[in-house]
Amino acid sequence: MKMEEEKVKAAEEEETWSKETVPKVIDLREMNNAGNRLVAALSIPRYRHVREINLEFAQDIEDRHLELLKTKCLGSLQDLESLNLNGCQKISDKGIEIISSTCPELKVFSIYWNVRVTDIGIQHLVKNCKHIIDLNLSGCKNLLDKSLQLIADNYQELESLNLTRYVNMILLGLFYIWSNNILLMSEFIYHGIRFFQAVQINSSNGGDHLAFAYIIETNTYKHGKEKHIIETIKTGQQLL
Repeated sequence: MKMEEEKVKAAEEEETWSKETVPKVIDLREMNNAGNRLVAALSIPRYRHVREINLEFAQDIEDRHLELLKTKCLGSLQDLESLNLNGCQKISDKGIEIISSTCPELKVFSIYWNVRVTDIGIQHLVKNCKHIIDLNLSGCKNLLDKSLQLIADNYQELESLNLTRYVNMILLGLFYIWSNNILLMSEFIYHGIRFFQAVQINSSNGGDHLAFAYIIETNTYKHGKEKHIIETIKTGQQLL
C-alpha cells in the first residue's frame, strides 16, 4: 500500500514538474542530427517559451530545418533572444531570412565561420530583428562593407560586434560603424590588435589603420568624446 502511494505521489510530482518547469535553453552544441532534434524539441509544448538556442558546430542543420521551424513551431520561437549558429556551414541567406522573420525578439545572434551568408542575409536580419545588441560575424568571408552599413544604420544600440577574420572589410565599412556608434568603435580601438589587423588586410600600403585613427581623432571633437577616444587610439597604436 505504501509503495503504491509513493508511486502515485512520484507520478503527481513528475506531472507537476512537467507543467511548471519551462526550459529556457536548448543546447545542441556539436551534436549530430541537430536539425531534426531541434524541430522535435520545439514541437513539445514545454519549449514554447525558449529564450536561447545553441547550435554551435552542430551537425546536420540546414535551411530546410529552419523552414520546418517556421511552419511547425512558430509559436515556440516568439520569445527567442539568443541564437548561436557558429560553424553551421549549411545555413545560407535563405536560412537567415527564415529564422530572422521567425524570431522578432532576437537580441544575440552569432554566425561565426559561415562562408555562405552574404550581405543579403544581413539585410534580412536588420529588417526582421530590431533588437540586436550582440552580433558575431567573425569569419564570414562573403560579407562586404554593405553589411557594415546596414548594421550601422539599423543597430545604433549595438553593444558588441565581432568582426575578426572579416577579410572583406575596408576603411569605409568601419567608418559606417564609427559614425553611428562611437562608443562601440572605441571598444574596437581599445582592443587594438585584432581591429587594426582586420583593417590592414585590405590596405595597399599598410596605412589604412592610421588613416582611420586620424579620421576618428579629427572628427571626435564634434561628439564630445575627445579624451576617451584619443586615449584609445593611442592604446591601439601601441599594440601594433
